[in-house]
Amino acid sequence: MILHHRNVKTVSSKRHKNYNLFVFILALILGIVQTEARAEKQDSGEPVTLEADFVEINDKDGEAVFKGRVTLRQGTLEINASEIIVKRDEGGFQYGKASGSPAHFKQKREGLEEHIDGYANRIEYNGLTGKLEMFENARLTRGSDRVEGDYISYNIKSEFFQIMGGGKPSSGDAKSSGRVRAIIQPKEEN
Repeated sequence: MILHHRNVKTVSSKRHKNYNLFVFILALILGIVQTEARAEKQDSGEPVTLEADFVEINDKDGEAVFKGRVTLRQGTLEINASEIIVKRDEGGFQYGKASGSPAHFKQKREGLEEHIDGYANRIEYNGLTGKLEMFENARLTRGSDRVEGDYISYNIKSEFFQIMGGGKPSSGDAKSSGRVRAIIQPKEEN
């Protein structure tokens, strides 16, 4: 991992700031997925492992960029992306964006033997509004249930989902019909 840092004052100050920003970034990323997916409660107490080919931290602007085969793991949570960008504004609100072909997150659901998987070309989180948005080729899978569209929005505060299709219909292919697609399996009888 390469660390590129701007506004370096002292080695001690740099390490302290980098550690604080790194902890902030990991907390933000983990907060995005854990809240959205009703994650395993034990995950938040697990160690965090982050791997990337390149990391750039700008303390002045409150921004960190992780690039190149980015993988973040904590307990049952795993996020894979080509790039993850995290920002914090003056009010302390957090914003994050993961992009890839596609970006992916996976996490075990609390008390169940199933995972939630999310895929999109771009996944964004706004800490001020509590909104998670998935753009382009977005899909969420829970067990054998699946929903897909060009755009998926989830408001963590109100627990409200919105899914939109996208693009123009083409050659009869269901995946490129420009519509939302949901596959919901019947519940098993006991």
